Amino acid sequence: MRRLLVLGFAMAAGAAVGCDDTPRTSKPVFLTAGSGGGGSGGGLGGAGAGPSTGSAGAGAATGGAPATGGSSATGGAGGMAGAGGAAGAPPAAPPPVGLASVNSDYSSTTVSLLNPAGGVMVSDCIASSAGSQSNSKTLSGDVVLPSQPQRGGLLVLVDRSYGNLTFVNTTPTPNADCVIHSQIAVPGGGKLNPHDVVIVSDDRAYVTRYNADPTASSVQQMGNDVIVMNQTTGAYISRISLDGYAAVGVLARPDRALIANGLLAVSLNQVDAAFSTYGDGVVVLINTSTNQVVASVPLPNLTNCEGMDYIASSKTLLVACGGGYASSNQPLQSGIAVIDLAGTPARLDKIISSMAFDGRSLDFSWILAAPTSGAPSRAFTGSTDPNFIGPDALFQFDFGSGAAVQVTTGPSFTLGQPAVSGDVLFVPEAISKAPRVQLFDVSGAVTAAPVAISTFSPDQDHSLPPRQLAWY
Repeated sequence: MRRLLVLGFAMAAGAAVGCDDTPRTSKPVFLTAGSGGGGSGGGLGGAGAGPSTGSAGAGAATGGAPATGGSSATGGAGGMAGAGGAAGAPPAAPPPVGLASVNSDYSSTTVSLLNPAGGVMVSDCIASSAGSQSNSKTLSGDVVLPSQPQRGGLLVLVDRSYGNLTFVNTTPTPNADCVIHSQIAVPGGGKLNPHDVVIVSDDRAYVTRYNADPTASSVQQMGNDVIVMNQTTGAYISRISLDGYAAVGVLARPDRALIANGLLAVSLNQVDAAFSTYGDGVVVLINTSTNQVVASVPLPNLTNCEGMDYIASSKTLLVACGGGYASSNQPLQSGIAVIDLAGTPARLDKIISSMAFDGRSLDFSWILAAPTSGAPSRAFTGSTDPNFIGPDALFQFDFGSGAAVQVTTGPSFTLGQPAVSGDVLFVPEAISKAPRVQLFDVSGAVTAAPVAISTFSPDQDHSLPPRQLAWY
């Protein structure tokens, strides 16, 4: 739902305390085109105030190795942990089982399954329209994949408008491509605009609820929080309030979430109820064994921060910030925050300004890390014209040095969230008359422009444009 609001606001516009680590430099490095750093920022202190109440659920997730243990970040008191719940091992994101494309015209949605080598495996896995394969259940026009694959081996969809989680079995029988396993309502529903989910056990999931309901009569319906729920029954477990981390006059607006170094990382979008006043972005780190915020990392001078990705090998968290819509300084408020989770406490290592790309605002909704042994700091980001006039652009860059090279361009508001499979970059292009996924060879150096390989249409049944590609 937020991206629909942002689309409207952007088109209309066209007409807290940080964490530091003494042994290292106390200020983050700001990288821009042609510069090797400088800038201002940096953090002080620990997590700061911000109560988070509720019970911790039992157990912790097991699974693959992408985000295993290590030392947890610590800091100032981040709120009280609720009673109950076993500590267990730190949760970890499981390995992916498949690659999916979410296709949408913001009225209807389909999901296609892609061949990691290129092409389509299942064009019409799940669609908004009722039918036998969807068991008469439907999807809204605002559906996203979680920031990371989820445990359980199912395709998980976050329906922001309808306010539910849809679990899809992508390999049910030889005669059926996809079957909805379950649809579970998030407490508060679409009114509270759930934005992401992280499942840490068989009966415990964390869901970010972006909107607030000031008239709510119970904590279950308040929103502007992270809610802990049973993803198999929909039962409410507890609520983690992040009001204490919001700037004065704005809502915290918890947005995307993922497991990073054994902790739950949540981006706070920080904007008021009217979507007119922004606060600087913040990332909070939550211990899921206690439901306690153990650290917060402010992102000075960056606003409208949302998309995140995590590199387990270096314990680095990347955050995309697009700058405040309708702001005359939007590009200057936009960039990529590089957060070091290896030390205690976590710290902002550097900010790569939008000026390091083409000087326009970056796409706040996603950031893609794709490190290799030869390019351990490789990542991808996109820029866009906030007035929806100029073309979109996609960049490959090194988040260590800030060096960037353009991959491709597309008409305004057409390039979506890409994915990498081996040495191939999959780029969704939501061109209305010819929606497609374009493939690029990214086997070269980070500073070498990727080479276009081929294209294909992911939704061959409905021809809806692809918006997001991700592993599940």
